[in-house]
Amino acid sequence: MRGSNRIRQTMSDLFRQMWNDTYYDRQKGEVVATKEYFALGIEQGEVLKDSRNCRQFDLNETMRKWYQAKQKKDPLA
Repeated sequence: MRGSNRIRQTMSDLFRQMWNDTYYDRQKGEVVATKEYFALGIEQGEVLKDSRNCRQFDLNETMRKWYQAKQKKDPLA
């Protein structure tokens, strides 16, 4: 994929920012997103990690979806 290194770095930076902006609820033992991150598919208030499960992120799959969506929308691409 053309430009994938730059996109991967941008997504990695966004992922790091997302984890820095989370809220840890000590009473429930959950890590909750405080903002919406459209590029990562995260909604505000979504539980990212709790005592039983942790949300998995696959940056390669997310990039693949971006490129497929772009090709479907742009008939000249």
